[in-house]
Amino acid sequence: MPFYTVLPVWIFGVALILLTPGPTNTLLSSAGAAKGFAGAVGFLLFEILGYVIAISLWGVMLHHLMGGYLALLPIILKAFCALYIIYLATKLWRKKTLAASGQENTVTPKRLFLATLANPKAFLFAGTLLPAATFLHYDDYLKNLAGFVVLSAAIGLGWVYLGSALVRGRFTRFPLSVVDKGAALVMLAFSLLMLGQVLNNL
Repeated sequence: MPFYTVLPVWIFGVALILLTPGPTNTLLSSAGAAKGFAGAVGFLLFEILGYVIAISLWGVMLHHLMGGYLALLPIILKAFCALYIIYLATKLWRKKTLAASGQENTVTPKRLFLATLANPKAFLFAGTLLPAATFLHYDDYLKNLAGFVVLSAAIGLGWVYLGSALVRGRFTRFPLSVVDKGAALVMLAFSLLMLGQVLNNL
């Protein structure tokens, strides 16, 4: 089915998943809280790059490399992703202690990029929301990924703004440590859900 015929449904589905709290979104909001809106906007480039690479890899695996023992690869990768997100959540929870000891800010572009690579939402995008033709034809790949990038950037800006607004009192004022710990708890819950899915597939 041509991409444009399902565009409204596709936009709604992708937007709904991107708006759901997860590792990438919580780090974007934490970056906004720590650096302010203008200082954290640059993080969106690393979010987009992480999503594009992850979706591309998942798409190739799902549509070209799923025969034989390679069928176990998504399960193994999902387990590693969950463990990495637990690691990030622990670092974010301990952010105040790390800052006091003189270590660098926990929310960095590199960590956001790696968290997005490990984000299971990329698997969902590649496996269900993006048309199969995305990973079979070069023109469809460029067109569909371009639409995803625009939508991801727009929603990512919203998460950055939310983090900056919470700390600066545009809504109810929250201390930065509270925002970070809340984000860490969301990431931990997300990773435990992933591990549960891995165990169910064994």
